[in-house]
Amino acid sequence: MRASGRSVPTRRAVLGQWAAALAACPCCAAPPASARSNAAFARAMASSSAYERAARDLKLELFAQLDPARSQSAPVRVLCELGIGTGPNLRLLPERVRRDARVVGVEPNVAMHMYASRAAADARVASFELVEASGESLPFEAGGVDAVICTLTLCSVRSQEDVLREVRRVLKPGGRFIFVEHVLSEDEPFLALQQRALDPLQSLLADGCHVTRRTRGAIEAAGFAHVDARSLTLPGLWVVGPHVAGVAVA
Repeated sequence: MRASGRSVPTRRAVLGQWAAALAACPCCAAPPASARSNAAFARAMASSSAYERAARDLKLELFAQLDPARSQSAPVRVLCELGIGTGPNLRLLPERVRRDARVVGVEPNVAMHMYASRAAADARVASFELVEASGESLPFEAGGVDAVICTLTLCSVRSQEDVLREVRRVLKPGGRFIFVEHVLSEDEPFLALQQRALDPLQSLLADGCHVTRRTRGAIEAAGFAHVDARSLTLPGLWVVGPHVAGVAVA
């Protein structure tokens, strides 16, 4: 079907693309309502690789800033990852961080912990621990963390403002908040229209995950000393393709 010279996808094509997009986003799956569904959710995330392939180079570029040999910054002694899931980011951390830092994964779904622990062992993370907690209540003293990583987590938290306030609380002065999040498209009106149309169902089926959030603005308004953020689109991910990524300094 065509309208005004532009191809219009069929309903079947749209649903197929949306299903693929849900599978690509590690946050986007049916809400875990029981121990059994928690375990199924964890298994699905452990086997999901489409998103990780698309985001690999971007993550490597950002995580490299944690290596003092490359960024001329202080060594990372304590690293927190919000919503660590099955631990796909661990193998992408600089070797020095994996060797020398205390790495703490915050993950409310305990069924993920087995996979994250396995990923930490495979990545040879020397000091690794998991905490069952949420981003709104991090298990650290004020100023007790050198760096926080957050990938595909702010799309589903109840309050971005509360989570970002907590991130600022636990970061020491000069500490870094590294983020990679899918967002509402800023430069493709038709895609943004699709995101808005699908968002209610997305939120219902994907445990509160939203594809219409303006996360860049939330981070820039959170009170960090400096924010270096950029907007980009990861290929092949449709409604979860538009992203904001960067580093904020406490």
